[in-house]
This record gives sequence, C-alpha cells and structure tokens, in this order.
Amino acid sequence: MPSIVFERCQRIVQLCKDKCYFKQVPVDELKEIIAEYIGGDPRTLKLYLSRLQYFGFMKQLNPNVMEIQPEGVNKRAVRDQQETLDKAILKQWGIKA
Repeated sequence: MPSIVFERCQRIVQLCKDKCYFKQVPVDELKEIIAEYIGGDPRTLKLYLSRLQYFGFMKQLNPNVMEIQPEGVNKRAVRDQQETLDKAILKQWGIKA
C-alpha cells in the first residue's frame, strides 16, 4: 500500500500533465499546483518538491525547472521503503509486525 505522500505525488504529476506540462515544469508553476492541491505552506511546498525527486517522479534541471520522469519511478523500491518505515513505526509503538 503506497503512502499518502506517494499517492499525492502521482496526483501532482497528473495535474502537471493536465496543464500541458509533459516533459518540464517551471518550479513556480509546480509550487502553485502543489499549493492548490495540498497546501501553500512553505514547509509543505519544500516537502513535496523534495519527495517528487526522492520517489523519482521529477528531477531538478536547474533552480527554475523540474523535469518530469514518469518512467523513473521504481514502485518496488518505494514499496520496500514504505514497508521499512511502517515496521519502524510499529516497533516504536511496541506492536509486533
């Protein structure tokens, strides 16, 4: 089961495509899309910009442009990372997985 952040990143990429950004998107426009869909708090914007890169959805070409990389997402690696995080949280709460 993918994380909420992963699902939201997928939706952000789809919103970019809906606005006719298929290969590259200006960072300012991407921030507006994130602000409309999730929230405009600077911490939220920073989190989603970093997670889009972390999950492989996008790559920063320069400080003003992000490249969309739909084939760059390794869903198995993301799932494995999420399972590791879930196990760590359960362990912290004292629940055996």
